[in-house]
Amino acid sequence: MLTRIKYNVFHTYFTKNIGKFVNMHREPVIFLLLTLMAVACASRTEVQLGKPDYDTETDCLNGTMIVSVDGKYGLADTSGREILAPEYDDVYYISDEIAVAFTGQNVGFFDQNGRRLGETVMEGEASVDDLLAAYSKIEKMRREQWDSILASYEKLRQYCQSDSALVVTANIMADDIRTALQKIGGPMEKDQKVRFETEYSAYRR
Repeated sequence: MLTRIKYNVFHTYFTKNIGKFVNMHREPVIFLLLTLMAVACASRTEVQLGKPDYDTETDCLNGTMIVSVDGKYGLADTSGREILAPEYDDVYYISDEIAVAFTGQNVGFFDQNGRRLGETVMEGEASVDDLLAAYSKIEKMRREQWDSILASYEKLRQYCQSDSALVVTANIMADDIRTALQKIGGPMEKDQKVRFETEYSAYRR
């Protein structure tokens, strides 16, 4: 029963959404961590034909440019490859790694790769300090969300290793984790990754 539960829950369930991206047997990378990250992070189109024609290009000195098309702004790398589609009212960096993109009063926070890290609503003029404070709150919330997910994962791992574990219950627990993952707006912190790796090692034993 234990072997069947491990296979059904950890292998079939968690890998069915990422199986086309990750070969579990190819690298000693934690495939469950990759699963969490893959579900949590939005995919982006990587293939472009030629360099897009931008109206303006402003080098940000961090490997990216703020670009505009028809009065809308986005991000591109220095080769012109689109990172963030030019569809925002304004885009600029509040740190070397965090960009903000405005659509009316809605503000999206993005990293240098165009990955959305969170969003908020800012009424009136927002200073850089205001935006940094808003992002700090988002980071805190994201950390709390990952802590909750990791706690649920630990419980799932422990449950699947118990003698009384049932597949149906384990699948319900896994569904709860998947639902929580869909609400995550960014990656784990380094210490959370270490925590996950520890849990994964415990599962592998």
